[in-house]
Amino acid sequence: EISVSSDGVVAKKGNSLSFDQLGLLEAAYDSDLDQDGHILNKIFAESEEDSNFYSEFDDNGEKEPQTIIEIDTSVSETGTKSENIEAINIEETVDILELTVQEESVSVYDFSDVDQLIEVDQGPLVESLSITFNDLAKRIDIFDLDKDVTSSDLQINVFNTLLSENALDYSFDISPSINISNGIAAISYMDLNRSIQDLTLVDTSVDFSQYNHLKVGYIANTDYIEKSAAGDVVIDKDVFEILGFEVKENLPKTVLALSTEAGWEYTSENVEAARITIGFEPSEVLFESASMQGLGFSNQTQEGLIEAALIGSYSHGALLGLFSFEKLNSNPSELEINLFEAGGSVGYDYPVGFSIEI
Repeated sequence: EISVSSDGVVAKKGNSLSFDQLGLLEAAYDSDLDQDGHILNKIFAESEEDSNFYSEFDDNGEKEPQTIIEIDTSVSETGTKSENIEAINIEETVDILELTVQEESVSVYDFSDVDQLIEVDQGPLVESLSITFNDLAKRIDIFDLDKDVTSSDLQINVFNTLLSENALDYSFDISPSINISNGIAAISYMDLNRSIQDLTLVDTSVDFSQYNHLKVGYIANTDYIEKSAAGDVVIDKDVFEILGFEVKENLPKTVLALSTEAGWEYTSENVEAARITIGFEPSEVLFESASMQGLGFSNQTQEGLIEAALIGSYSHGALLGLFSFEKLNSNPSELEINLFEAGGSVGYDYPVGFSIEI
């Protein structure tokens, strides 16, 4: 607190004010100085004879012109408040002042032309959303939404935790179909899967199989959403498991059975054609043979990659083929499964596949 005389002489030394003592000044300045959402002692401001913050009468007992005050309520990013501050002491020689809230102290500066008060911005709080995966219903449920949130308010993206958050390809927005009722949002596995598959059309250079985290949120606004909210979760592997599978092991032999599965776009009608790729580490796994159902064939087109094609009429749960492997060591290995051109009258691609451990 630095005093300024009526002659414009600025004191060489000043006193510090505690952040708590700002409440005593709020009524005088009619401003929320400590940014707690309300102004203390408004009655005190109306009772001027109780105020000792500045002299309002001259030596003759006549009331002096009212002082005009500008308040700058900017606070540092850390938002810390110093508590090692001396008591308030404002001399009666104060004329026209600007009060600035800073991290270490409250300083008073001399100004002559003032025309408005700066409003205090109370930012909205961010609430947490709960996200669950229902494998039986093949559905994601998002709980604790604001009752007024609509599907257009939700912002959904997938992100890669192996990358820095500052990386340009750290996250990608997706737009699956969303149903909202009674503060709960529901997204089918099929719609979420398709929205991720479609990202491969945006950038073919990105490996979207690494984007296995999901974030959902919305932003508060002045119209109808009171508070912002967000939640993130690891995407359940069942979101990508578009084929049914069964692994039978009699080490070192392993047989993988692949079949169609209901609940996906390609099985909206009987499957008439499909192309399957199976990738593996050749130093760990040796491909032996395959037996396709219906008209089809399989071949190891390159080291560590099998391609199989089939034509027929496959209903839900129908066996597509059996694939035999030999394990070259006792350590777990992974088979990477992808499906292309699968379906009836319309073929669907699933370049973001899933893995099976053997």
